[in-house]
Amino acid sequence: MPNKSIKKKLCTIIAFIFAVTMISACSDNSGSLKAEANPTNQQKSDSINETISGYPWGNASISKKIVCARDDCVYIAKNDKNNSKLIKMCPDESIKEIIFDQKAGFISNVNVIDDWIFFSLEKMLQKKNNGDMRDVRCYSICKIKNDGSGFQQLIERRIFDMWACNEMLYYSLYSKKGADGIYCIDTNGETEKLLFEKTNIWFVPTGEKMYSLSQGDIMRDDKNCELYQMNFDGGNLQKISSFSKKGMDYICLLEDSLFYLDSMNGELYKTNIGGSEPVLLASDVTAFCIEGEWIYFTSNVKGTQNKLSKIQKDGKNLSVMNDVISSSGVELCGVFNNWIYFDAVPMLRISIEGKTETL
Repeated sequence: MPNKSIKKKLCTIIAFIFAVTMISACSDNSGSLKAEANPTNQQKSDSINETISGYPWGNASISKKIVCARDDCVYIAKNDKNNSKLIKMCPDESIKEIIFDQKAGFISNVNVIDDWIFFSLEKMLQKKNNGDMRDVRCYSICKIKNDGSGFQQLIERRIFDMWACNEMLYYSLYSKKGADGIYCIDTNGETEKLLFEKTNIWFVPTGEKMYSLSQGDIMRDDKNCELYQMNFDGGNLQKISSFSKKGMDYICLLEDSLFYLDSMNGELYKTNIGGSEPVLLASDVTAFCIEGEWIYFTSNVKGTQNKLSKIQKDGKNLSVMNDVISSSGVELCGVFNNWIYFDAVPMLRISIEGKTETL
C-alpha cells in the first residue's frame, strides 16, 4: 500500500516525456493500468511546487525544455544549424536580450533558480585524434547569470533530463536504453552523487519528494512499470505502485487523475492510479500540456504537428484554436504567462486567447 504521507496535500502533478525508442517499454494490448493501490482507496501523491525550475506544473512533460519562465521573464533557447542563443524576454516583450551565444551548438534543459540559468549544452570542438584535428561533439552542464555574466561549464555530461531545485541539480544521463539513473550535483558542479540506479526512467522533483517512473528494460521487452518516491538525497526509497499500460509519450498525474498520451495511436486518455478504465479525451494528439482547467494539444496536419486545440480536463468543450500554426510544422514547448510556445522556423507563440506572435 502507498505511504499515507503522500495523501496529505491537495494538488500535485507528475509529468514525463520519453524519446520514441522508449515508447514500447510499457506497451500491452489492454491499455489498462494495474496499480498496487486498491481502486477503492484512491491515492494522492505529495504536493508539488506550482512552479519548479521555471516550469509551471502542467509543462513538466515538455520535451527538450527550451522555454522556461521566472516571475515575468521568459527564457528561450533558439537553436538552428549555425548557432544557439539563450534569449531573455521580460515584461517589455519587444526587447529580446541575448544572454548567451554558442556557434554550432544546441541548448536544452533550461532551468532557472533566482538569478542563475542552468542548461545543457552540446557543441562541436576540434580535438586531435591520431594526429589529425577532427570535430568532436561535446556535452556539458552549464550555468550563467540572467544578465549574461558569470558563464561556467560545471561538468561534462550528456544528460537526458534535468531539474534545478533546492540549490542542487538533479539529472538523468542519456543512454541508448533511455534515461539512465538519477544523479545530483550542487550548483557549483561539485559532489556528484547517484540517487537512483535504474535505466529507462523519468523523474520529477516535487515540493517535498522526488518521484521516478521506471519503465523496465526495453531491450528485453520488459513491460513492468514502477512508480517510486524518495527523499532528495535518495533516502527512504519506496515503490508506490506498479502497473502496465499502453505506449506513452507524456503523463500528467493530478491528485488521483492520470492523463496520458498513447503516442502510437495519437490518443489522449484520462484514468486514475487505482486502475479504472481509461476514458478517451481526444484523438490525433501529438503532444499536450495543462494550464488551469484546460489541456492544450497539438495534432498532425499533412504529416507535421501543425494544429492547436484545447479541451477541458473533464473531456468537455473541445475546440480548435489554430488550424495551421506554421507551414514548417511545430513542436509544443509549453504554456507560460498565458502564452503557448512552439519550436518552429521561426519560433512562435500563441496566446490562450488565440493571438499569434513570432519570436
